[in-house]
Amino acid sequence: MACALPNLSTKGTHMGKLGRLKKALQHCWKQYRKRGKQLEKGAKQQFTEAFHELEEAITKRDVTRGKVWREKLEDLCKTHIPRSWLRATVELVVAIAVALAIATVIRQSWFELYEIPTGSMRPTFREQDHLSVTKTPFGINIPLETEHFYFDPDLVQRGSVVIFSTDKMPVADSDTTFFGIFPYKKRLVKRMIGKPGDTLYFYGGKIYGLDSEGNPIDILLNEPSMAKLDHIPFISFEGTPSQPKRDQIVFSQMNIPVGRLTRRPTGDWKATVFQG
Repeated sequence: MACALPNLSTKGTHMGKLGRLKKALQHCWKQYRKRGKQLEKGAKQQFTEAFHELEEAITKRDVTRGKVWREKLEDLCKTHIPRSWLRATVELVVAIAVALAIATVIRQSWFELYEIPTGSMRPTFREQDHLSVTKTPFGINIPLETEHFYFDPDLVQRGSVVIFSTDKMPVADSDTTFFGIFPYKKRLVKRMIGKPGDTLYFYGGKIYGLDSEGNPIDILLNEPSMAKLDHIPFISFEGTPSQPKRDQIVFSQMNIPVGRLTRRPTGDWKATVFQG
């Protein structure tokens, strides 16, 4: 025994069209209430007829008839109640602001696209690789901030690729802007090998480590991406100079002081190399 079911998709489409007719009626009525008193008698009669016919079509669920009167009503609004330049400007600004706010929340709290600028992550990522990055595995970010609505550090796994902010880090040229408007700190794409409290050391092309409880960190030895590592003794040959005193210059590698130049009272310089 068969049973005929109603066409739910057609019914849903019909209701959607009626909803659009109602929105058009409400929108035109709001415009007419604000500026309709300034219209001539003939134009007012045309509006009255169009409002009546469209409302009746909606009441009787006559979509075809309603569409005809909706178009006539919209034409009347465009002809007799055009938007002022001020209103058009305000609507444009509001639309841009809303779109910008939505895009900011999505990119800051949900996902974002990144391009790899350098070869520091070879061979996992190469220059100009494009990444689609989700921002919800560890928690929920606060847009344009380095804080979180929620964050679970236990979800962050050693050996995984993470993206983090350079905020409050001694990284050169870390300032940028978001959408060319909001002040922003650059993000770095790196592989995380240590968590707070870990002790790590490099020996023989391997990274060995102990966690905060003294347990060996085996993933650093067994992870395929950590199988072959190169030791980089310095980022730049001259290091990063700083001048803590007027007669002294300190050179650092990776934020660790490695040497110092001190100006003597006689005018010559004394060089000191730190041995660890």
